[in-house]
Amino acid sequence: MKKIRFAAAFCFASLSLALNQPLIAEISPTPAEQRAVLNSRPLSEEKRSEMEKIRAEEFEELQKEEGKESTQASSQLRKLSRMHHQTAAGYAPLEFHFIADFRAGNILVLQDGSEWAVNSSDNHVFRNWRINDTVVISPKVTWFWQSDFTYVMTNKTAGSYVDINPYLGPICMGPYTQWIVGMDYNLGHVYLINGVGDRSMWIISSKDMYLFRDWQVNDAMIIGGADGSIAWWLSSYGNILINVEMNHYVHAKPL
Repeated sequence: MKKIRFAAAFCFASLSLALNQPLIAEISPTPAEQRAVLNSRPLSEEKRSEMEKIRAEEFEELQKEEGKESTQASSQLRKLSRMHHQTAAGYAPLEFHFIADFRAGNILVLQDGSEWAVNSSDNHVFRNWRINDTVVISPKVTWFWQSDFTYVMTNKTAGSYVDINPYLGPICMGPYTQWIVGMDYNLGHVYLINGVGDRSMWIISSKDMYLFRDWQVNDAMIIGGADGSIAWWLSSYGNILINVEMNHYVHAKPL
């Protein structure tokens, strides 16, 4: 029998308010208690080590396979790894976000209220970004799998990218915020909704089921996509779902 969980109750007052709010780019400061709390349910050290080991092994194995095909293919792989800001030609609309505001200290705010810390080494790029620029969040993949930053944000408007880490979670059940309303742990399905009632269904890669089984109804989600350097790595699972409360991502594709 399928094990399906659906939310038994919702914050109806917050949701009703969100449904009646106009969609605007300007995001006002929000008290911490009204936000999805980043890393409030972190992975255990054991599971995080397992995740990092599995992903590093997958990447290294794919490098070897590419290298066996031809020297040219291996060279192209290294080139793509260095040019990880180049994005794939097409994206589902849910992968796109826009910049709503900038905070002091290299912090930018997206339309869902989530805040992201930009690598200070990328200041020369970041200073040219503007409010309402369209951006896409991707996993950061480096040749040696070592970085202080987990994600890359590609500015589709400016044609540039920066390394980022999540800093604060999105507004709780806000108009642009995605959160889980149901899950099927057997099939690896997750059902999302945002504050204006838009729904989406996703299937999680079987390789990430060990992470997905710890997710819970009402966890906040941020949807990302693959850029040119990692599209081959994600294969048919061309999206990522970032779980805010658990502070990690899984590979996924829309149903």
